[in-house]
Amino acid sequence: MSDPRLRNILFTTDFSEAAEAALPYASALAAMSGAILHVFHAVTPHAYDPQRIADEFASLARFFEAEEDQARNKLAGSSGAAAGGRVRTIQATRRGFSVPSMIMDYVAEQAIDLLVMSTHGRRSLEQVVFGSVAEAVLRRCPCPAWLVRQGMRPCLTSDGRDLHLDHVLIPTDFSSNSVRPMSWLPLIRGNSAPHIHLLHAVEARFHPAYYAGGVDSVFELDPEARGRMEAKIRRLFALPDAGASGVTIALREGAPPATIVDYITEASIDLVVLSNNGYDEVEDYVVGSTTERVIRRSTVPVLVV
Repeated sequence: MSDPRLRNILFTTDFSEAAEAALPYASALAAMSGAILHVFHAVTPHAYDPQRIADEFASLARFFEAEEDQARNKLAGSSGAAAGGRVRTIQATRRGFSVPSMIMDYVAEQAIDLLVMSTHGRRSLEQVVFGSVAEAVLRRCPCPAWLVRQGMRPCLTSDGRDLHLDHVLIPTDFSSNSVRPMSWLPLIRGNSAPHIHLLHAVEARFHPAYYAGGVDSVFELDPEARGRMEAKIRRLFALPDAGASGVTIALREGAPPATIVDYITEASIDLVVLSNNGYDEVEDYVVGSTTERVIRRSTVPVLVV
């Protein structure tokens, strides 16, 4: 992730309407960067009734062959819609039993620089227990991922062919990793010059005695905290002390996932760019990381780098 160049972009699809919602973004990013667009489908028997497979096919191998033939025809349609004469595409299928593993194998095999895929948002009971494909991929993906959900507010031009970004949100937790999204801005903004919002969510936990005294804000408890935090963000992102044109520093109190999602609406954000810090904490395994929770609830596309 330290070398942000786009040469190979991977779009994964199961041919559902939700999955195809990510295709215009993959096409626009490929056209803008000159990258090759790989249109990929993982063929797996999991979505089918085992009895139907046994009744209709002489063997599992025959099932895979038949499904791959159908997938190639559908991929040709997706590739045609994506290309529009502007993008070089490669169609690919893989057969197996684990969709995340097949995607990760293809990412490594083809040296993919950016993965574009759809996520289905709020999770079913099965996804709470086992995790969605998108989340499983995100945990293991060695390259940045652009995630879209059907029904999100699009950040595309009116003809749907190019990106249109007026406001980009970069949340920061003061770590060096949270600066990483800045290096991706030149690659994704195209001809636009989006306003950048640097947001820090202050999750303060007070002793009950403070609430009894009428104090419920860290900025009320420590009036100089705001200035210190803003100065820290300016140093971290190498911004001038007097402020930078086209950049807003925002401090909000609350849990990071909810604060980020609320700020998307407050500031009319078009795209969230998040740093993925991995899954080292026990809490991340149980309830999901900040990144995962933002993706589930975001009303705009999310780029994880």
